[in-house]
Order: sequence, then C-alpha cells, then structure tokens
Amino acid sequence: MIASTSTSIAWVILLISLAGWGAYAYFNIKAGKDEIGSEQTLAANRKPYYDDEVLEGSRLERVQVLGLLFLVIITIALPLYWVLEPGRQAGAQFGFEKRFTEWGATLFAPTAEGGYNCAGCHGGMKATGGVASYAVTDPKTGEVKAVSWKAPALNTVLYRFSDEEVRFILNYGRPFSPMSAWGTIGGGPMNDQSITTLINYLQKIQIPQDNCVETRGPYNPTCDDGQLPADKTNE
Repeated sequence: MIASTSTSIAWVILLISLAGWGAYAYFNIKAGKDEIGSEQTLAANRKPYYDDEVLEGSRLERVQVLGLLFLVIITIALPLYWVLEPGRQAGAQFGFEKRFTEWGATLFAPTAEGGYNCAGCHGGMKATGGVASYAVTDPKTGEVKAVSWKAPALNTVLYRFSDEEVRFILNYGRPFSPMSAWGTIGGGPMNDQSITTLINYLQKIQIPQDNCVETRGPYNPTCDDGQLPADKTNE
C-alpha cells in the first residue's frame, strides 16, 4: 500500500514537472515568434533591463518567495522520502518474491497445465510425495522391468537440503532414478532463472515450522530458530 502510494505521488510530481516544462516551452516559443525580423531591437542583450528599484524590490521578493517555496518542498519531501522508502523497498521485494513464486508454480505444474510435470511425480502442487514410472534393467539378466518409483515429498526438501544442494539436484538430476537433469547446464530444458523460480516455489510450499520467531520471507515459511512439527519429523 505504501509503495503504491509513493509511486502515485512520484507520477503526480513527474506530470506536474512535464506540464511546467511544456508551458515554459510553449510561451517561450510564442514569445520568440514576435521577434522575427526585429532581432536587432528586441534581442535580449540589447533591450533595457530592470532598473535597480525593480531588481531590489518586487523581482527580488518574487525570487525570495520562490526560494522559500522550494525550501519548503525540500524540507517536506526529503523526510517523507526517508519515511516511505523502506516501505517501497519492502513492497518491491514482496512483489519480486510473489512473481518468482508464481513463475515457479507454472514450471512445477502438470504437463496439461503447461508445466514440466514436477507435480505429476511428486504428489501434486503441494508436493506431498508421489510415484513415478521408471524402467530398470536387471544387471544379471538384462531384463527391463517397469517399476513404480516412490518420489519423495518436496514440501520438506529445504529442511533436508540447502538451496544450493537443491539447485545442484535440479540442474544435474539424480543418477539411476527417474529424476533427470532439468538445468541446461546438465542437459535439461531450464535455464538458471527458471531453476531459481522453481526453488522459490519450493520455498513457498515448505511445511511451516513450529516456534518460528521470524520467517525468511512472506513466501518462505522456513526460519533459523524453528523446527518441523513432531508428526512430520517422525515421517
């Protein structure tokens, strides 16, 4: 809310400034047209200027009033900027996290919804654990068998691995499992930005910890001082 208010105020100031410059340009050009053909008599460096009485009287007072007006604007605007800027930054960070999480959700979604079907293997959009089809080869007989591979829940993955470890797994996959490489660096289809947004989505769906004093973000319920609920710890 604060961030949007600051943006609105900035737009108003910008529009007023542009309108002022536009008016200045208009009247300046209009005044200049009257001088065509008579520059010798009306040139600014040839016409008489204000006398001392005007310069030290009404004109000086106008300039002083303008100076006071701008001083008032600066006196009000600077503290107001300092007060509103933290809120604007917080709003911008919240917006970034929200957009990244939404982008990650589109990647995580089933194939039918345009995603890479992470949800199809890992138990839906909440990633509570699922089953993936996989073919294994018997090393002795060479027989290929279709099996149902238990895919782990990802709503606790960041309690078991760090962000960088999850990034590595996403980039390079897990050998001898249905988890293939998804990052372009490992031969998959996702660039580094896509992997980052996917991790942002995984952060959002983590099971909230108990006894958290402060979470890591509005879309990241993990914290440094909490622990998983007892029923999840024993799973």
